[in-house]
Amino acid sequence: MRSVTLALAPIFLILPVQVQAQPQASRYYIDGQELYSDCLKGDEDGQDTFLPFGKCMGFIQGVVDHLELNLEANEKPQCVPTKTTVRTLRDIVVKFLRDNPEHRNLPGSALVAIAVTQAFKCE
Repeated sequence: MRSVTLALAPIFLILPVQVQAQPQASRYYIDGQELYSDCLKGDEDGQDTFLPFGKCMGFIQGVVDHLELNLEANEKPQCVPTKTTVRTLRDIVVKFLRDNPEHRNLPGSALVAIAVTQAFKCE
């Protein structure tokens, strides 16, 4: 819990996200629970369920692109190695969400950013 709390501080400097104690679901495109559910679609039978799984992958890719754009604009080093696949990013995010279910009520974009920056030990 403490490491997740400490990890939030630099993320909120990078991403313009306001997190309240109890965010309203309508304020965010997707929360952690919906993202987790979408990203798990297809895992049971080995076949990706087209729409939810595509939404998961596209959402993660968009957040990571935004993260990298903000890092570049602030003249900070790249976070995610260039050849990292979206599938790998998805695995990182799913593991983070699985290991931290108490945070799934937070905005999905913030959770993706935390998961990725922790996994790659970004500044």
